[in-house]
Amino acid sequence: MDSRKLFDFSHHIFHYLVLTIILVGGLTAFFSFRNYPVIQFLIGIGISLTYVLWGIIHHYIDRDLSIKIVIEFAVIAVFVIIILWNVLI
Repeated sequence: MDSRKLFDFSHHIFHYLVLTIILVGGLTAFFSFRNYPVIQFLIGIGISLTYVLWGIIHHYIDRDLSIKIVIEFAVIAVFVIIILWNVLI
């Protein structure tokens, strides 16, 4: 990967805006149901899966999608789900 590409986020602004909307919307929903841990857990799963899907789409569009990247996003999502399971359920 070109080192200039690593630091040039201008062509990714829309992608990161979408990710920000996903995460802020998800966290808003998560905290709106603070008295319902099962619903919070389900929202956390939804956020995690959406995060993985966003990562795949983002890297596909950027033409650097690989199995390593998919696994990386999936592992992060699984860790989040495991943490939520242990805290909420």
